Amino acid sequence: MSALAFDTLRAVKALCEADAAGPLVETIDDAKTGLEASVAAVCTDINETETAQCADIAKVQAELKTDISSVRTGLEAKID
Repeated sequence: MSALAFDTLRAVKALCEADAAGPLVETIDDAKTGLEASVAAVCTDINETETAQCADIAKVQAELKTDISSVRTGLEAKID
């Protein structure tokens, strides 16, 4: 993930010198909107990864139970 490259001090100085309160607010709002979108995308990625990992873990657990059952059956047959 790349860092947001935004020089807020430079932007504020330039906008204040131009007496541009409206553009200042718009600039800050744009930066905020971009950050919110990035955070939402990261959260979605994390949730999707978590879901996939949980499914993988459940699959491995089922395979282990099957393998353990097979080993147990084989050992019981040898003991008898």
